[in-house]
Amino acid sequence: MSFQQAARGMVAMGSFRDEPGASSKLLFKTEASQHGNSIAIMKWNHRGTLVASCGSNKIVHVTDRYGKAVHDIPLQAGLCCGMDWDKDGDSLAIMQAGSPIIVLWDANSKSVSEVDTSQKEASAIAWS
Repeated sequence: MSFQQAARGMVAMGSFRDEPGASSKLLFKTEASQHGNSIAIMKWNHRGTLVASCGSNKIVHVTDRYGKAVHDIPLQAGLCCGMDWDKDGDSLAIMQAGSPIIVLWDANSKSVSEVDTSQKEASAIAWS
């Protein structure tokens, strides 16, 4: 997906698996206006069943692989500047610009919690 595609207002999700000989397949489309002006970050979970996306409106949208809304996570502190799924694809960690707070979303319970890193601002996020 190019930046120009996102900026035009429609984003096409391609195949979530990189299988030899498989062609890309359109899974769903979403309006960029759902994310503010455009989508800034998208991240599939490792099972390919959920995708998280966020943009300038400070809401992380979690959808299933068919485009059905699963959960919206409003961010309080700042724009989403990074996110990562745990290895099982059940927990999403969300980093916010200018904030020491990491938002954690649990896919099983649909609950949100926060971790205060006590840093001025987080600069990278990854599960180990």
